[in-house]
Amino acid sequence: MYKFKLSTIAVLLIFITSSGYSQVTDAIISETTNEVTDELVATELPYYKTTKCDPSLGEELRRCALGALLADMYADLVYPEEASEEKVEGDVVVNFEIDETGSTINLEITEGIGSGCDEEAIRLISAMEFVPAKNKYGDVIVSNMSLYVRFRL
Repeated sequence: MYKFKLSTIAVLLIFITSSGYSQVTDAIISETTNEVTDELVATELPYYKTTKCDPSLGEELRRCALGALLADMYADLVYPEEASEEKVEGDVVVNFEIDETGSTINLEITEGIGSGCDEEAIRLISAMEFVPAKNKYGDVIVSNMSLYVRFRL
């Protein structure tokens, strides 16, 4: 059993591109020490809350939810006028937490491209809801996530 102490909890990083490929990595991140308790480690990772996926899918539910997240995100994306006029393209990376209710909180741009794209990425992600992560005891826990929002003309 691992015992760590954390000043910041980060249990999931997920990178998403418009092509639908994703990389999911369990990660434990610490600012000052390397100690975490089992209560802080997610054994059930968070996933996008959607009515497009049948809950009886089991493990396929997460794959379906990821596809729904991408479809919804890119359907709702409004290309900023300034970025369009300046022909700005690129990826915006947003780090955020998923709280115990599944809401996104503490959104932060870690890689931005400006021209309104950073604000649009924040708008998209702040409207999302997730099924929150759980630890091995079934308790809902806060988790961290990173999403790439790709802007292409």
